Amino acid sequence: MRNRIIIKNNTYSFILFYFIALSFSSAILYIFHLKASLLYYPMVIYLIYSFIKKFSIRKDLLLTILFLIFLLLFFGSIANVHIYTIRYAFLPIVIYIVYVYVYKQNHIVHRVIKWLSIFSIIAVTLSIFSFIYTYLGGESYFSFPNPDGRINHLYLFSFANTINYNIMRPSFIYDEPGALSFFIVIVVLLREIYSFDKKITIFILIGGLVTLSLTHIMMTFLYLFFRSKAKYTITVIAIIGLILFSLKDVPAMGFFFDRFKVNESGKLQGDNRSKQIKNFSRIIDLDILILGNYKCDDKINKRCTNHGDISSSPVTPLYRGGISILVIQLITYFSLFILIFKNKKLIYPSVSLILLISQRPYFGEIGYQFMIYIVIISMFYIKNKGKK
Repeated sequence: MRNRIIIKNNTYSFILFYFIALSFSSAILYIFHLKASLLYYPMVIYLIYSFIKKFSIRKDLLLTILFLIFLLLFFGSIANVHIYTIRYAFLPIVIYIVYVYVYKQNHIVHRVIKWLSIFSIIAVTLSIFSFIYTYLGGESYFSFPNPDGRINHLYLFSFANTINYNIMRPSFIYDEPGALSFFIVIVVLLREIYSFDKKITIFILIGGLVTLSLTHIMMTFLYLFFRSKAKYTITVIAIIGLILFSLKDVPAMGFFFDRFKVNESGKLQGDNRSKQIKNFSRIIDLDILILGNYKCDDKINKRCTNHGDISSSPVTPLYRGGISILVIQLITYFSLFILIFKNKKLIYPSVSLILLISQRPYFGEIGYQFMIYIVIISMFYIKNKGKK
């Protein structure tokens, strides 16, 4: 009996780990010639069956989940497409699964965070080695196309789809460096929420700077501001500043520092979100407002090239899913703002997640759904636990 419980707990742990760390890995899916849905949907169905069998489910919660699924499928049927089933219909179920993990099996969440931490340490360590390898002139071993058409190259232990001169931005097993950065920050937020060791948290976060992500730099400074003692904050900022200053005249780093330059319109050159919002305002019509860009699903790479880039900005959910997904986005933001004012300990993770999902609001993406909502539901769990 005890062995069966251990096996079942390990199975639950692996599935949650898979959803958060591996399910959106373009490298794994390519290498093993898998479609994400082949592993994603069976695991979701297994968890739903197991949880309903093991735990008593509140009828009002079940009805809410079914209503949200019906609403999404209804909009999909109006448009005569199945894209909403793929993108969003599982989202209420994902939220339910995360709720059960956090509130009913929190010991498994703790175990998974330890696994995620080890995985993050491996990711940043191998990414740093790969960065050095490429800087010293190392060549790519092989390459493959990401789902969006961009080419991912393997340099030693990490993939990268961006390289300038001999400077690569590692993405590890993901499609781009921003995805690796997002994952690392989520692990940092979970470690903070559940009060894991700060030294390891700081190592993971600072190690993620190798992605050369502007958002990651912002997240690092935000962490130092909220969580570190003043002397440590000043020391780390001084070291980062010294490194950046020493690299500012290196031609290979021009692509990075150019993003901080102000263009003629008074905006940072690295600010591509404003351009995405401008693109959206140019192409929005009633059809997109209500149902999203479902018509683009039949295009090459499932994109309407004439729309321009609207891939990762606050308007992306509305653009991709219409008004029903905008409602989910607004509820998510509202929940985070509630947490900011309810518990001082939750200010940092709440503010950080608001910033993260404002520049990568992937509510319909496998993996991102679990990352976003396990942080939010874990914060509500900690807030409610503090009242007892």
